[in-house]
Amino acid sequence: MKKKFPSDTSLQKHIDHFWIVQNIQTNYNGPKQLIAFPGVKPDLILILEGTLNYQYQGQHHQANTSQLCSFIKNEVVLDLSTLRSFVIIQFKARALASLLPFVKLNASELMRQPICEADLIFGDSIHSLSSHLRNLSPDEAASEIEQWLVQFFRSDREGFITDLAADQNILYSPAKLMERTRYSYSTLERYFKKETGLSPKRFQSLHRFKFAVEEIFATRNTNWSHYVDKYGYYDQSHFIKEVKRYSTFTPAQLLGINGLLNFRKD
Repeated sequence: MKKKFPSDTSLQKHIDHFWIVQNIQTNYNGPKQLIAFPGVKPDLILILEGTLNYQYQGQHHQANTSQLCSFIKNEVVLDLSTLRSFVIIQFKARALASLLPFVKLNASELMRQPICEADLIFGDSIHSLSSHLRNLSPDEAASEIEQWLVQFFRSDREGFITDLAADQNILYSPAKLMERTRYSYSTLERYFKKETGLSPKRFQSLHRFKFAVEEIFATRNTNWSHYVDKYGYYDQSHFIKEVKRYSTFTPAQLLGINGLLNFRKD
């Protein structure tokens, strides 16, 4: 299992990493059933060998072709027992704004099909890419993925959210953004819904939830006041309520969950 980062500067603005997993049944001895939670990081899952089974919104799905997860509204339970090799292309934490420069659909169209077969968006070339990657080393695979993605990239589909993200210290609090940009809330909302599919308040809420939960899994730190202060929650009660809202678990319960985030640390 290797995490690779794009070298192309245009891709670096929108893609966080390529997570390349080969021969999972041989190289991974952990639990095969994992939970992925809602968030603001779209994923493109290239299935190289095997079948992915998952539960989403009360329905069971089975996929042996690549899947685009543009926006997960509820938790997804993944069963990796029949999956052998795959790649996850994880986009930056800007919801649909990090995905739009690579697709022809707008945000509202993507929100109507939050998880779909990737060839509906990228065409048949994604099947050729997946087949080609099967016998490549992680370094070779990352290079091929970059070349494939570059052909879809359109800088004219970047926008306000991309510009905001150029400021590494940006806080996605609507009040802070209104102060910094001098925009009204209705103007902010128009930009956010057009580019992320979410209102500014919903984006902020999901954004801090995602990063707080990632830190919980990574550090096992149970000092909840730390997360309240770092991520801008009103108080500890608000923090616990928000975590439970998006994950159905309290922060303490998350420590006993087999999450996809735990798997990605390996």
